[in-house]
Amino acid sequence: MAASQFVHLHLHTQYSLLDGANKIPDVLEQAHKLGQPAIAMTDHGNLHGAIEFYLEAKRIGIKAIIGCELYVTPGSRTDRKPRAQGGGGTYHLTALAQDLEGYHNLCRLVSLAYREGFYFKPRVDHELLERFNKGLIVTSGCLNGEVAGAAANDDEKGVKSVIDFYATHFRDRFYMEVQPHAIPEQRKLNDVCAHFAKSKGLPLVATTDCHYASKDDHYAQEVLMCVSTGKQITDPDRLRHVGVDLHLKSYDEMVEGFGDWTPGKEAIENSLLIADACNLKFDFSKYYMPQFKTGDEQPLIDLMAGKAREGLERRLEVLEKAPAWKPEMRKGYLDRLELEIKLIDK
Repeated sequence: MAASQFVHLHLHTQYSLLDGANKIPDVLEQAHKLGQPAIAMTDHGNLHGAIEFYLEAKRIGIKAIIGCELYVTPGSRTDRKPRAQGGGGTYHLTALAQDLEGYHNLCRLVSLAYREGFYFKPRVDHELLERFNKGLIVTSGCLNGEVAGAAANDDEKGVKSVIDFYATHFRDRFYMEVQPHAIPEQRKLNDVCAHFAKSKGLPLVATTDCHYASKDDHYAQEVLMCVSTGKQITDPDRLRHVGVDLHLKSYDEMVEGFGDWTPGKEAIENSLLIADACNLKFDFSKYYMPQFKTGDEQPLIDLMAGKAREGLERRLEVLEKAPAWKPEMRKGYLDRLELEIKLIDK
């Protein structure tokens, strides 16, 4: 990849519901037109668009990098306490799959975030990240990341603790993330990241937290956030992105955004190193059906049918108590279930 290129590694599609305004085919086409060799998808807490993104990128001729902006709690994912009551809070972490093992681990993290860690958001914790880190590249995140949270409070010890955790468990797969936005909070975070990158021998990487394809889409994205938060566009206290451009930037725009900040050029170039290291390939020639073991010789279809009939009987007991229930309705439910069982078996 040429040095005068840039790869977006932190990007939200329409699958970041009511937040990302990037439509998958459109943003991929635009990145390709800009001469960008690869592009990542990192939606909030989910991988819903992964296959669509991968296939569209392949069709267009640009490398797809599958990732996710995970929600991380520094406490336990099983805690159900708000921060005001001693809870760990929720932070953002950008994670990218290098290969199939990394994608499988990312799937595990996202699934467990919903099954075990859901509290307003689907959360993972450090224990899960330690357990399922192979094949994943992570960055320190945006202004909602753990490093940013500690840096905002001038908590140098806290910043060190977070960085040490990720550097220990992800080693050369951990990057300090910087962004070119001209707001004081981001400039401060960039300097903190550059300082610790130098002192701990860690690489920087530039992103722009892309939420929409062009500058003209900024207003549409603001409307999406209003729908998400239940606010009117005229509300003075609504959530908004002030002083930041979250569109799909070109290499030149990234360079211009960092201006005379010396580490910016290196951080931009490192986006290419990460893109080179991510080579996930899906095999669509095989079907991977789940294998269930019954523990005895009973055929799976018989086991499923038996449980389905038991479940229907439990529901009919409730329905039969309804005022509108008629005895002849029972046969209709039973016949429909048997038809469904035959269709599933077939």
